[in-house]
Amino acid sequence: SLGKGLAEFKRASDELKKTIENEIEQGKAEVSAVKDHVTSVSNSFKSAPALPAPPPETVAQQPAPMAASEPAPPAAEAASSTPEPRPILPS
Repeated sequence: SLGKGLAEFKRASDELKKTIENEIEQGKAEVSAVKDHVTSVSNSFKSAPALPAPPPETVAQQPAPMAASEPAPPAAEAASSTPEPRPILPS
């Protein structure tokens, strides 16, 4: 009875080991396929013709970035000249 139990345990552990090894191999194959795909996409970007530069008039029409020394544009008037009344709380 003890021998049968040990044999069953060994068979189950061997089966589990094979299952785990198969899953690992499938994972490696999937990673390899993804690497190949990424490499092919990367190569297609490298071999694609470069986009032409925009015409000079298009570049001239773009607003120039604001320098740090320039003052910020005035903000909308958030506060009025009269302060808001504060509520009177009971003592």
